[in-house]
Amino acid sequence: MYHEKLPETKLNSTFPTLKVLGWLAVTLTLVAVVYLMGPQAEVDESVTAPKLPDNLNSYLWVTESQYDLRPDTEKKIVWSNPRSPQTTPYSVVYLHGFSASRQEIDPFCEQLAFELRANLFLTRLAGHGRDGEAMAEPEVKDWLRDALEAYAIGERLGRKVIVVGSDTGATLALWLALREEVENLKALVLFSPHFSPRNKLSGLAAGPWGDQITRLIVGTHHEFIPETPEHARGWTTRYRSEAIPTMMGLVKLVERLKLQKLTTPTFIAYSTNDKVVDISRIEQRFAELGTLFKVLVPYDEPGDPSYHVLAGRILSPRNTEPLLAEVSQFLSKLPE
Repeated sequence: MYHEKLPETKLNSTFPTLKVLGWLAVTLTLVAVVYLMGPQAEVDESVTAPKLPDNLNSYLWVTESQYDLRPDTEKKIVWSNPRSPQTTPYSVVYLHGFSASRQEIDPFCEQLAFELRANLFLTRLAGHGRDGEAMAEPEVKDWLRDALEAYAIGERLGRKVIVVGSDTGATLALWLALREEVENLKALVLFSPHFSPRNKLSGLAAGPWGDQITRLIVGTHHEFIPETPEHARGWTTRYRSEAIPTMMGLVKLVERLKLQKLTTPTFIAYSTNDKVVDISRIEQRFAELGTLFKVLVPYDEPGDPSYHVLAGRILSPRNTEPLLAEVSQFLSKLPE
C-alpha cells in the first residue's frame, strides 16, 4: 500500500519557528505585565486650602521663612495702595511654571495689576526657589494645595480673581478653575499651557516605573544652561530627576479634565515654535473649552530661545508690552 510521505524538512523547520514565536509572545506578555504592575505615583486630589489668618503678610513671612529660598522667589503680595492696603475690585494671582519662580514673566503681572488697580499675589510652588535637591520633595498634591492657597489669598485681596499661569502654572490654573469651591474667578490668562511635552519620552515619566525610567534616561539630575545670570537666579537650573515624574503627574491629571465644563473666560497665548510643549495639544484642548469667551493668540518670535516663556524682562522683554495689550483688551470685553 502506498503512503504519501509528509514533507519532513518543512514541518521540522516550522516547529522551531512556532516555538520561538510562542516564547517571544510569553516573554512580551510577562514584560507588559511587569511594566503595568510597576510602582506609579497616585495623585491625591483631596486637598483643601489652608485656613488663612487676618494678617496675610505675617502669615506668608512665617511660612516662607522656614525654607532656604533664593532672593526674590518667596511668595509675595503687592498691594495696589501700599499705604492703605485694602480689598480691590479685582485681584491678580500668578502661578509660575515648572522649575521657575515669580520672576518668570516679571514685570507682566505687576503691570497688569497696575492697569486694573488690583492687588497682586505671586505664589511659589513647593520645592521651587530653593536648591535642586528640594525639587524632589513635593508631590502633585502639594502643588494643588499651593494653587488653592493662592486662590484663597486672591479672594481676600479682590472681590473677583484673575489667575495668570505660565507653563505648568497654566496647567494648575485649569485644574483650579474646575474646583467647586472656586466661585469668584473672573478670568484665566494662560501662557504656554503644558498639556503634553514636545518630547514624548517625557510621557513615560507619568507611567509605571516612572521614577526608574526617568533616572535611566536622564540620570540622577536634570540640568539646563541658563541664558543669563538673571535666568540662573530665577529658575532652578539643576534639579533631581524625581521632580519630572511629579510634573508629568500633574499634566496627566489635567489631561483627564473635562474642559467642556469650564465656563471661565480664558485667554491663551502660545508660540507656534515652542520647543518645550506640544502645541497641537494646546490647540486641541483650547477647542474643548466650554466657555463662550475664549481667545487663542499665537506668537512666532517671543524672544525666549525655547519659544516658551512669552513675556518678562529675563527671556522675552520685547513681548511683554504687546502681550499686556492683548490681555487688557480681552479683559475689557468681558461681561461684568
